[in-house]
Amino acid sequence: MSRKILGLNIRRDIVSAVILNSTLQGSRVESHLEIPFAPEKKFEEGLKDALALLQETLDISGAVCVLGLPPSMIIFRNLPAPDFKSQHKIRQILPFELEPTLPLAVDQIVIDFQLNTVLKPQEDSRGSLLIAGVEQSLMHTCIDILETMPVTCEMITPGSYALINFLAEFGSIQPNTAFLDFDGHYGCLALIVEGQLGLVRGFSLECADNLCREVKRTITGFVIKHNLNYQPDEILITGSGFDEGQTILGTSLEMPVKAIELGRIADIKFKNVHRWNALKMDNTLALALQCSENFKCLNFRQGAFAAANQWEEHKGSLFKTAALAIMMLALLGINVLIDAYSMEKQLSGFDHRIESIFKTTFPDKRSVNPLHQMRTAMKELSENAVIPGNTEQHILRINILEIISSQISENFDVVLTRTVIGTENVLIHGNTDTFNAVEDIRLKLESVKKFNRVTISSTNMDKKTNRIKFLLKVHL
Repeated sequence: MSRKILGLNIRRDIVSAVILNSTLQGSRVESHLEIPFAPEKKFEEGLKDALALLQETLDISGAVCVLGLPPSMIIFRNLPAPDFKSQHKIRQILPFELEPTLPLAVDQIVIDFQLNTVLKPQEDSRGSLLIAGVEQSLMHTCIDILETMPVTCEMITPGSYALINFLAEFGSIQPNTAFLDFDGHYGCLALIVEGQLGLVRGFSLECADNLCREVKRTITGFVIKHNLNYQPDEILITGSGFDEGQTILGTSLEMPVKAIELGRIADIKFKNVHRWNALKMDNTLALALQCSENFKCLNFRQGAFAAANQWEEHKGSLFKTAALAIMMLALLGINVLIDAYSMEKQLSGFDHRIESIFKTTFPDKRSVNPLHQMRTAMKELSENAVIPGNTEQHILRINILEIISSQISENFDVVLTRTVIGTENVLIHGNTDTFNAVEDIRLKLESVKKFNRVTISSTNMDKKTNRIKFLLKVHL
């Protein structure tokens, strides 16, 4: 079964989209697109126009959407993790812990968090929380626009976050790795410590020359704050601003710098591979992969902004199905009751018929169990139907006739005219075509174990019919 997924990545001045077809055999990029905002329009107007053009260009109907917000509009913070493990309790106290560090009121943002068990402010602590927040006004804007599109938005997350978490979970990267997303004006740096995401920080830049300075400053501040001996083994880069930045970083930071190429890492097939630009599209591809691979990721769709769950979405259909199932069970129960009543009525009719036959056959007997009484009477009659006399074996007359009939095959030209069954013998009168036929019949009958012997009492030629009349005597 295939699943159509739309990865939608929003930046301050451009929207990129990837349509991913996910099946059991793997995932394939069906189409992708970048749409820049009109320079003269504000963010909200530019976003509406870009998404309207996206609907006209790509077939997104029925797709599941994962939306990435601009990292420049996300607030990232780190706080010590509380001693309790309950996610619900952490969400209750988090606004109070965050409020002193935020540039706006805490009730105006939507927050989500991720636990890091490596960075421990104290030896006995559980770790630290990596927290991200976004203004509610931006969430309202995006959700209102998405509701006009033929898609189902299941997740809204920071734009670079999906790619960072995918690399940390599936990317087979170095345990200590830096991740840098740079679009030419804004950078997002993430530090992975011992395989877990430890820090995400965003910064604005007027030119790429200041990029190395910000990366060094961020790593140094992170090491001092957490008292770590930390140095990234490599730095992975993505984004549209790295035409020259890769060379600058590699020289200044003195560490390996690699472009990510998520399609190769995740073994993704491409319908139009020649048009694919990994640096520009990997963030968007990672958003689509989150829906198919289901790796951990922050999600701002919670509380008042939570997506309609599967129950709310399908409860109407489920109620209809349940109603039909109840009706079917009711009809089945009624059918069983009708069959049971009909069968009981038939059995009652049979009982009356048996009773009537018993009274007709045995008028002098009292009816207790008519069927059993009649079977007993039939057995007694059968025993009395054997040949009377003091014989060692009791052969029923009907059985004697059956034996004679079975032994004289159709090949014999014979007519039996009379059969007399006595207590010790059976006399068989008949006629046939030859004397030899009479002898053959005798031998056939004598081969029966229940007959002692068979003799020919008389044979003579009937001149009128030119047939042999015979009399056989069977000794029982």
